[in-house]
Amino acid sequence: MKPIFAAADHRLIKAESGTLVWSEPLPAGGRAVVKLYRRRPLHDPLRRLFTPYRAEREFRILELLHRRGVACPEPLGWSHGRDRVHGRHERLATRELENAVPLFDLLAGGAAAPGLAPLFGLARKMHECGVVHGAFYPRNVLVTGPAAAPAFHLIDFAHGRLFRSSVVGRRPGDNDLLDMLQTIARQAPVDGAAGWLEGYGLSRPQAQALLGRLPHHRIERPWRHFRRIAVDTLAIADRARLGG
Repeated sequence: MKPIFAAADHRLIKAESGTLVWSEPLPAGGRAVVKLYRRRPLHDPLRRLFTPYRAEREFRILELLHRRGVACPEPLGWSHGRDRVHGRHERLATRELENAVPLFDLLAGGAAAPGLAPLFGLARKMHECGVVHGAFYPRNVLVTGPAAAPAFHLIDFAHGRLFRSSVVGRRPGDNDLLDMLQTIARQAPVDGAAGWLEGYGLSRPQAQALLGRLPHHRIERPWRHFRRIAVDTLAIADRARLGG
């Protein structure tokens, strides 16, 4: 495994007991963001009999979205291994988006939030690819460009799942939308939510029906874990029904 922070010009982004994230220069120019899932549990090899590596799953989802023109970082590669420092680990590298700011920071900063209809339009494209984000929150959306015409980019598909067909109008897709709306509601007004959902392609009655579910949609544990288990079950059944 390449030593951590072998590049002199590394920039640490996040350091947690189970995850390290940093950026480093690429040989041909630009920078990569590297995510290291470390100290994976002892039962992880057994789990690999049923599910892909987390880094592999993220890579495959990003690869699909990038190929289909859905705004997200370009995936560069993934790997897995084991060493004395990090134990069992998985590694994902993507191309860094220059001058990108998390949507969470914009909402929390008190500045005027960007219009979010394009973000929900991006979610529509993601869902049409059969991708469920699983953690569709403002911290997992990066914003680039001027405030008058922001561009949104989807990141962090650690909880993402891939279906063989569109999830628009299905419970897993709706959960993504409700996750985003509920999280935004804790930081900023959501008075324009019906208009945002029109960006997704919902009619005003459809948007109002979805928003009617918002007060009862909980994003805390264990509720979000229950929903992820349900999505996992549906994704497995989807693959089995269509031949793996």
